[in-house]
Amino acid sequence: MVKLPVIALAAALSGAASADVANPMLKVARAPHAILDADKDGDGAISRAEFFAMNLARFDQMDADHDGRLSMAERTAPGGTPHPSPADLDGDGCVSKAEFFFNLGAIFTHFDANGDGRIAGDEIAPAPAPAQPAQ
Repeated sequence: MVKLPVIALAAALSGAASADVANPMLKVARAPHAILDADKDGDGAISRAEFFAMNLARFDQMDADHDGRLSMAERTAPGGTPHPSPADLDGDGCVSKAEFFFNLGAIFTHFDANGDGRIAGDEIAPAPAPAQPAQ
């Protein structure tokens, strides 16, 4: 079973904010508040509806010019290296909303290891502890 720390797969699908595009399924956010933000009903799990809503909000946040597509610039973190996204299915250099959401159902099912329609419990790994500065 693949454990998901915090669940920010939108960035993974779009190729946002990372030069590591080898396996977009494994790229996740590190912010511990993200799980709480996605869990709108407060039950400690992410439902399919919450998962899709979280990703819709993430897409809209990333789409700075509100054209319904994520350009390479919109998918690249400040100071990051631009790179193609595996979610760009038609190869036009942009990720449309349709491309962005194309695999979300399969991704949700992948992380919902027990098939109960929620990502919770041992399906969610704790976020890694921040690196301690060398002394």
